[in-house]
Amino acid sequence: MQAQGASFEGAKIEALTDAVTADAMATAGVPERTDKAATAVEYGIMIAAIAAVVIVVVVAVGGQVDSTLFQKVFENMQSLPD
Repeated sequence: MQAQGASFEGAKIEALTDAVTADAMATAGVPERTDKAATAVEYGIMIAAIAAVVIVVVVAVGGQVDSTLFQKVFENMQSLPD
């Protein structure tokens, strides 16, 4: 029973320490720590990586599409009667 009481006392001390730390930080004007900034940075990195992949694919495939598809359309339009 003694170990359980000691565990409860330790939890009370930890909760009190957390409350005092949070109160001191709020009094000092320190904003509460969140992970929103880290998440925003991660999303920014993912968006930049996706944009880079899209650019590479467009540059690599763009020339092939231009030379085959649009050339055929141009040739077919040339053969249409006026």
